[in-house]
Amino acid sequence: MPVCTATQATLTDLARLADPARLAGLTIGGVGTGAGACPGVPPERRPTHRPAGRVAHRSSLCSTVVVGALPPSLLATPPGIFSAQRNIGTAQTFTLVARAARFLYFYCIQRLTWWVYHGYAKRQGGSDLTVNKKSQCRDGLIARILRLDLDPGTELDETQIAAEYGLSRTPLREIFQGLAGEGYLQLEANRGARVTSLDLPVMRCFFQTAPLVYATMARLAAENRRSDDMRLLKEIQTRFLAATEGEDPAAAALENHAFHKQIGEMAGNPYLMPALNRMLIDHTRLSQTFYRPATKKDKKLVRKAAQQHDTMIAAIEGQAPDVAVDLTLQHWDLSRDQMERFVRPDPLPLDVVNFDAQRQAR
Repeated sequence: MPVCTATQATLTDLARLADPARLAGLTIGGVGTGAGACPGVPPERRPTHRPAGRVAHRSSLCSTVVVGALPPSLLATPPGIFSAQRNIGTAQTFTLVARAARFLYFYCIQRLTWWVYHGYAKRQGGSDLTVNKKSQCRDGLIARILRLDLDPGTELDETQIAAEYGLSRTPLREIFQGLAGEGYLQLEANRGARVTSLDLPVMRCFFQTAPLVYATMARLAAENRRSDDMRLLKEIQTRFLAATEGEDPAAAALENHAFHKQIGEMAGNPYLMPALNRMLIDHTRLSQTFYRPATKKDKKLVRKAAQQHDTMIAAIEGQAPDVAVDLTLQHWDLSRDQMERFVRPDPLPLDVVNFDAQRQAR
């Protein structure tokens, strides 16, 4: 420990050991005044006088005075100071050990809790320690939009959705921004989020662009397909057939969405994929009518669409791009006629009454 940081008692002991005449003018813990304040110290090393009201820093002035005032034999660390150093070092060591022990204790408790809860979540069918609420909210909103549980143009209630999924406003708005970028929602200044509408300009662009994008994706998928991609496509088709046979229109529409999206993934075109994703949003919403057959003829059309999926899979697996394009266009024509019913539904029934018969009834 430097002499400048010794306690007042320690400096007093040092002064008692030294010659009192050499320490005349030395003030314990500070700087003396007068010519005898620093005997034996060259003038350039003597501390300068400070104006009244300013306190000299102990690390600079006190060390200079004490070191210059004491003889060299006393500059070595006395036994008392060495004992103080040892005691301080021991205290610091115990402090570090205590902190390390506390850290290890809480770390072990945290890891043990994680292991126990993780095992419980696994047994209950969970996939992680905590459920990702943001992912749940995002996937839930997408499914509700595609199933038309949220109609096109519906304004979303932030308070209700946040309470439903246990989220605050900030992460919920982040989800809204992401869904708006994908085409599910529309964000307007000073207004809440709305489900993307299906107005006339959007419908015109959809029916004009969809055949081109679908056919191009089918061609690229047939040219670039891989065995693992085909396995995923066949699994989706199996679920699609189960949904159509079970007459579940919402599930059938979602599996049809996944089927065409998988073909787009197999195509591997990063420029066309955003366009395909945007069109599939409207296609899935429009196809809700197609997968709700009202007559036997409509049910046959649904079965025919499922068969076309199988032939498209065979063409892509056989790497026949031209055949895949032709089948895709046939599949589009089949679904387009039914999707138009969403835009142009059947008129309401009217009771036409003959005016003559009406007068006779009076």
